[in-house]
Parts: sequence; C-alpha cells; structure tokens
Amino acid sequence: MDIKRLDNALDLGNDWDSLSSSVIQGRSFLKHLEKTNHCHQRYYVLTRDNQITAGAIVYSLGVNLLTFSKRKLALPMQIIGIPLSCDISGVIGKGNDVNVLISHILTHEKGILLCLNHNQKIAHPGIIQLRTLPSMILNRKHSSWQEYLEAVRFPYRRRIKSALRKSDGIQIKQTSCHLFSDTHYKQYLQVVRRSVTKLEILNLDFFRNLNPEFKLNSFYKDNDLLYWNISVEDGDDYSFLFGGLDYEKRDYFDSYINNLITILQNGYQTSCKQFNLGQTAEIAKARFGAIPLEKSMFLFHKNPLARWVFRKMSGVLSYSQDLVINNVYKKEPIKTLKLKDHINYAKSV
Repeated sequence: MDIKRLDNALDLGNDWDSLSSSVIQGRSFLKHLEKTNHCHQRYYVLTRDNQITAGAIVYSLGVNLLTFSKRKLALPMQIIGIPLSCDISGVIGKGNDVNVLISHILTHEKGILLCLNHNQKIAHPGIIQLRTLPSMILNRKHSSWQEYLEAVRFPYRRRIKSALRKSDGIQIKQTSCHLFSDTHYKQYLQVVRRSVTKLEILNLDFFRNLNPEFKLNSFYKDNDLLYWNISVEDGDDYSFLFGGLDYEKRDYFDSYINNLITILQNGYQTSCKQFNLGQTAEIAKARFGAIPLEKSMFLFHKNPLARWVFRKMSGVLSYSQDLVINNVYKKEPIKTLKLKDHINYAKSV
C-alpha cells in the first residue's frame, strides 16, 4: 500500500477515472477547475499493486462556519470535496481504503478540515459528523414527460400547467456552454448573492469552457434572456448543475418553476434513470416528486479543544430542517412521509 499527494489532476492516471462515479470527479473536469477556479487543489491517492483504490480532492477556501444558522463566521478551511458547490463527493473508492486515506489526510493537513457530501461512514474517532443539504432526486417512473404529467395528482399538475401557460411564446435555445454570455453570468451572480449556502463564486471562464457534455439551455422572450440552466447526462443520472434567472421578471414568467420543468422535460428525453435536481429549494423540488437523499459532512481539527467547541456547536453547524413531503403520484396512497422514510427509499433505488 502507498499513499501519495499530487498537485496536478493530469498526474492522476487513467485508473482515477475508472474509479470515479461521476464526470465531475474525472481528471478532465478537475483540470478545468484548476484553470478556472484555482484554490490550491491537491489530490491524495491510495494505491495497491500500482492501482488506485481510493482517492480524494482537497482544496483551501474561506468558509462560513455558521451557514445553516444564517449568521456569519468565515474561517480558512481545508476542504475535502469538489471546488464547485455541488453535491458530488470529493472522495472516490469504497471500503476500508477510504478510511485509511481519510485518516492520512487528517494527519497531514493543517487547520480546520471540512469534508463535504461524503457518502459512507468514516471510521475516525476525532471527526464531528454533521448533516448537510440533501440532494433532491426524482426517480424515473415514467417513459415520457407527458406520462409523468398525467400521473401526478391534480394540485401538482395544476401548478405545473399554470407555470407552463406563463411560458407561452418563450424561445428555447440549447447550445454548448461556449455561448454562455455576460448576461447569463450576471443572472448567475444574482442567484449566488441570494444564496445562504454558497461556498465560492465561479468566474465567467468556468462556464464558457465547460466540456461539450454540459448543455446550456437558455430561454428568451423578445431577445431578452429570462432564465437558463446547465445540465449533463452523467451515467444513469440527468443532473442539473447551475441555473440563473432575471429576478425582475421571475414572477411574471414563473421562471424558477419553468426552469425546473424544462430540466425534467429534457431529462425525460434521455434514457437516464433518475434526475438530480441539486441541493437547494427542497420544497419546490419535492412538489415535482423529488425525494431527499441525505448527505453528510464532517469537521476535524487536531486540537482537542477545537473539536470540543465544534461538538458543542454542532446544533448550529448542521443542517436541521425536517422535510415532510406529500405524495405526488395518483397511484400512491395519500400519506405523509417523514424525512427518514424518504432517505431510506432514495438509498434503495
């Protein structure tokens, strides 16, 4: 067994990509992030017989420790994750080798360490486990958008049709991200500045130079950009990555709901088995039938006193919202499921 730190994504080797579960974890995308969102990225790899069995991305950033309490305490941190504000884990691999690698990182990195969106239990006695925003996943149960629309209960279908009426006359353009304009970027900034859970602000070059598999969907009325989204087919997932809108015209065109509608409409045109709608606006996405898939994070510091403080503060450091979601589909019994029930269902599909 050998553990190495590398400072360039291109040095990771082809076996890194074979272990990755998402295009966002791949070497090409990580190199793109190095060029457009440089934040001292480094990569830890654990190998056995010259084959990577576990890997992790670490970067440095100032983070608001009190994000979920809506107060502010920005501190420099070393983050195990993707420098993108997405729900994809920065750790690849499974089993005990992941625990060995994480323990190595906690030993060799300095200061506060924050691991985001990890998907398995980390066996290390010093970490402070916390909840973070769940991913909102809509499992594909229908062959087409129209079949889906006919399957949802009347109140949800009425809400969708009401929004669609406001989209009459809107022109849709699907292009590569090379056509991401200054206007797109201004609308992205409007969304980011209103977000209480943002980590970083990406620059214009990040969007314009995204790989061809990322598609830009833009919506215009009389040549005015109303809203847009960037989505990608990622294995069995159709994933929403980013979106923006003109807030002054949002309500008139019901832009947020119509943006979600078009993501699902495009998803149903693929063979993807589920649609990942991201980690924000849980209530709005749940009304389309999306269910929360729980995500975790943890904090660590080598100083026992710092760890004691984090544990005492865990209630304000952790995502604490309880979601109760009504059933959307006609053929499902009318009942209310608690968050833990939805989590178990999401993990089983």
